[in-house]
Amino acid sequence: MRKAGDAVKAAGSAAKGAMAKAKSKAAGAAVDASLAYDSAKKKAGEVKKAVSDAPTKVARAAARGTEKVEKKVKSGIKGMIGRAAKKVASKAAGVAKRMSEEVEALKASGKFSEKEIAAIEEAMSSYDRNRKRAAQRAAARNAARDAGKTGVVPGVGYVSPRRERETYVDSAGTTRHKSGAKMPKD
Repeated sequence: MRKAGDAVKAAGSAAKGAMAKAKSKAAGAAVDASLAYDSAKKKAGEVKKAVSDAPTKVARAAARGTEKVEKKVKSGIKGMIGRAAKKVASKAAGVAKRMSEEVEALKASGKFSEKEIAAIEEAMSSYDRNRKRAAQRAAARNAARDAGKTGVVPGVGYVSPRRERETYVDSAGTTRHKSGAKMPKD
């Protein structure tokens, strides 16, 4: 009976370790995806401006009698859109690859069934994800604050002069850093 209890404890601690590692990788992937989204959004704004400026450029070029400028503007817009799309796709592929590597590592260990692996993947509740993301946003505001920016900061939102906590308490009551790591007890 004692050996069975030890085996259950060992499996539980292995699952916790795997889940913590998955959370950590997911956090990094979320930040990467967020940065890619911001970059794509910025590129989309640039493309929108380029598209709105294109008619005036074309009119000037037509007045000068050159058609090459129109082709350059069109190819420039297409190039910006293509580069932004490739960057977003690349980041998304990286996230998917890291998550599949975690699942493969759990399967390779041989300690977990398919049901247990599925349960581990879903173990991080939406509460934990939301708290973690809030801590990451606080860290972004603190970084903007450290750079001397307050008020409405593009890509960050409103930044007040007061620093914010970059930790959160998960559903188990553990205080964690924005990265998902356990914080030391004071």
